[in-house]
Amino acid sequence: MTEKKTYSKGSGNDDKKEKSSIEGDEHFVWQDYLLVTNTEEVPPALFTHVLFPLNLAFYDVMQKKVPPKALFILAAYPVRSDTLRIIQVPTNIVGKNVLSDTIHICICLILYEMVEQSVHSGLQEGMMLEVPHKHNGSNYWVASIVVACGPLLQLRYVGCEGDRTWDFWCDVTKVMVRPLGWCKQHKIQLVPPAELANKLTNCGKILDAALLDATTVPPHLLTGDGFTAVERVKQGMKLEVQDKRDPNRLWVATILENVGGRLLLRYDTPDSSSPDFWLFYTSHRLYQMDWAAEKGAPWYLKWPNSLKTSHGHEEWAAVMEMAKEDARRLPLPPDLFQNEPVSVAHKFEEGMKLEAVHPHNMAELCPATVVRVFNSCYFLVEIDSHSIVEEEGEDSTWLCTALHPYIFPPEHWLNHDYIRKDSQHTYLSDTGEENPWTARASVHSLSLKKLPVTSNHWHIGWAKDHGLQLTHPKGWATSKEEFDWMAYLMTTKSRAAPRTCFHTRNSAKKLGFSPNMKLEAVNPENNHQICAATIVCTVDHLLWLHLESNDDFHPNHIVSTDSLDIFPVGWCDTNSYRLKPPSVYQMPTKAQLEGAGPDSKKEIVSSGSAMSNTTQKSSWCPKIYFNHKCFSGPYLSKGKLAQLPKAVGPGQVTLVMKEVLSMLISVAYKSSRVLKELQSDGKVPPGMYLEVLKAKFKTNAYRANVAVVTSADMVASFCQDVCKKLQVCPYLFGPVLIGDGGCPENCSTQSKTKFSEFLAR
Repeated sequence: MTEKKTYSKGSGNDDKKEKSSIEGDEHFVWQDYLLVTNTEEVPPALFTHVLFPLNLAFYDVMQKKVPPKALFILAAYPVRSDTLRIIQVPTNIVGKNVLSDTIHICICLILYEMVEQSVHSGLQEGMMLEVPHKHNGSNYWVASIVVACGPLLQLRYVGCEGDRTWDFWCDVTKVMVRPLGWCKQHKIQLVPPAELANKLTNCGKILDAALLDATTVPPHLLTGDGFTAVERVKQGMKLEVQDKRDPNRLWVATILENVGGRLLLRYDTPDSSSPDFWLFYTSHRLYQMDWAAEKGAPWYLKWPNSLKTSHGHEEWAAVMEMAKEDARRLPLPPDLFQNEPVSVAHKFEEGMKLEAVHPHNMAELCPATVVRVFNSCYFLVEIDSHSIVEEEGEDSTWLCTALHPYIFPPEHWLNHDYIRKDSQHTYLSDTGEENPWTARASVHSLSLKKLPVTSNHWHIGWAKDHGLQLTHPKGWATSKEEFDWMAYLMTTKSRAAPRTCFHTRNSAKKLGFSPNMKLEAVNPENNHQICAATIVCTVDHLLWLHLESNDDFHPNHIVSTDSLDIFPVGWCDTNSYRLKPPSVYQMPTKAQLEGAGPDSKKEIVSSGSAMSNTTQKSSWCPKIYFNHKCFSGPYLSKGKLAQLPKAVGPGQVTLVMKEVLSMLISVAYKSSRVLKELQSDGKVPPGMYLEVLKAKFKTNAYRANVAVVTSADMVASFCQDVCKKLQVCPYLFGPVLIGDGGCPENCSTQSKTKFSEFLAR
C-alpha cells in the first residue's frame, strides 16, 4: 500500500488545502514529458535555495574500478532513477592512476560543484573531527574535511597534509565520528592508525600544531538528527515570524510540516484558528525564538493584525509562555534562522509613486504608492485604488526594502517639476542631442505628443520601457486605454520615485533562464499547490510563468529569478509532495520509451516529433494568435482585447478553439450578443463538433451550442469565418501572427465605415 501523509488543516483555509502524497500523479513522468514536448528544464543550479538530498547509491556503485577511457557519473538530482543525469568526464580529469579513491574524488568534486549551495549541511572544508580507526573502532585519530557532500566526507588524517594518497571517504551516517575534544573528555588517547604511525615521528607535536587553530565539526551535526535543514528542522518546532506589514512586529509560529525546506506554519493563537501558510526556511521573515526579546526595541512581539480576535492580553500571554516552554523542549538548530535585520538603506519617501506587481494575483503591473516609511531600511508600498468599495481579503501591500524585486520606477520628471503652461523647454532633435537651430518655445498644451522633452528631464516608466501594460487603478476614470503616468501624477498631485531609488539586478537571460524551460512553481492562488510550469518569457530579472494545469485563458503570473516559490524539475517527487501535472497531456507509448543507450533518446525524440506532426494533421491545433491592433468591429472591446494573452495553444483543436471563442466572448461589450452571433442554429457541418459555450452579462447567464472544428487543417478557415460573423478584421485572430509590418488588409488605417463596407463584400 502506498503511504500517504495529510497536512493539518487550519479552520481558515480548509477548502483550499491540498493533500501531500508520495505517489504524486502516477501517470505523469517529467522526463517523458520533456522528451515528447522537446523542451528543457531550468538548470537545477539556478535554484540556489533548494535542498536536494544526495542519493548515496552512486557511492556504492562507484566502488568498482572504472576504465579511464570515459567515466560516467550519476549526478543525484532528483533521486528517482528515471531522472538521473549522466555526465561524461574526460580522461584527463581522471588521471593515469585510476584508483577507486581517485574516481570518488572526481565524482564528489563534480557533485559538489553542482549542489554545494543546495545541499549545505554545515560540514565544511577544513573542519576537523575525531575518526575511529578502520580496523579498531575504539581508537581515534584526528582528520580534516577535504570535501563535504552532505553526510559523505572526503577526509585527510592530520600528519598527511599535502599528500592526497592518504585521503579516504567516510559516511558519517554509518561511522561513529566525534567532534574535537570528545576523546579527551572521555579519557581516550588519540592514536594514529598503524599504517600512518611509521610515517609520523612525533605524533604529539604534530597533533598539537594541527589543533592550535582548528575548527571542530559542530557537535549538533553528529547527534544523528540530520545534516541538512530538511532533516534538522522538525515538526513542532517554534520560531518567530516577521509581520507582512510591519518589519518590527513578530509573532510565534509552529512548524506543521517541513517539505524539502518549505515550511508549513501556523501562528500560535488561543484557539488555534489561524490559517496555515508556507515559507521557505531561508526566508528573511523567519527568526529564532526569543530573537525579538534579545534585540529589544524597535522589535517587539505581538500577534499579527490579520488575525481577527477577541481574546484578551492574558490569553495571548499564556500562549507565549506555552510557546517558550515548547521551544525549550524542542529547540531549533542553533545555526539556522540566524537572519539579521536588513542593512541596505533606501531613498524612498512617503507619497512617492512607483510601479509594482500586484501581490494578490502576481499577474498585473500596477501604479502604487509608498504609504509608510518605517526607517532607513523598510517602507510599505500599497497598490493604488480609487474605488469606494474595497474587496475583503485582497492583499494589496508589499513590505519593501531597497532590494525588493517587485517594485519599479514609473515614468517621471527627474527634477520633479510638473509641466505647466508657459513653462520653457528646449526641443531636441531625433538623436536626442541639443538642437542649436531650435529656439526656446512655450508649451501651451499638455499633450505629451506635442510636449518638447530633453534627455535631462524625461524617462519612460519600467513597464512601458519593456513593452508591458500597466493596469489602471481601480476606480480611476479615464478615457485613455493606455495608462498615462504624467496625467495621473498631475491629477493626484503626487510625485514619482526617482530611478536612483531602484537597484538593478542580474537579468534572467544572463543567469540562464529561457522561454519554454520547464520548472515547478507554487500556485499564487493556492499556496498549498505546486504545479508543472513553463517560462513564457523573461523581462529583466522577472519570469512570466504559465501553470500547465491552467487553461491558456488564465493569466500568467510573475516571479523573480530568486523567488523561493519556484523549484527545479523533480523537486516535488524528491520531497514526496504531490505535483499538479499539466491538464492536457498524452503520455508516449511504452514502445516509444523502451530501449537503452545513447541513441535511444534521439529515437524517442524523433518518434515524439513524428507523433506530433501526425497529430497536427488531425487534431493538434497550432498556436492561435490575437492580433489586437487589427480592426475589432462593433462587438469587441479593443482595450480588453489588448489584455488577452498573445496566443493560445498549441493543443487539441477542440480545446484550443473553445478557449479562443470563450476569450472573444469575455472581451465583448455585450457578451450575450457575441454568443448569439456564434450560436449554431442548423445542422452541424461535417468536421465540426458542438461545444457548449457560456456568457455572462450583468446578472444574467447565457449558454449556447457553438460549432467548433475538430481538424487542424480547418482551423485557418474557421477563424476567418468567425471573424466575418463578428465583423472584425479577418486577421484579428488565427494561426498567423501579424508583426510590426502591419495587417495585410491595412485595417488600422481605414475608417470603421469603410472597413465595414469591405467586410460586407
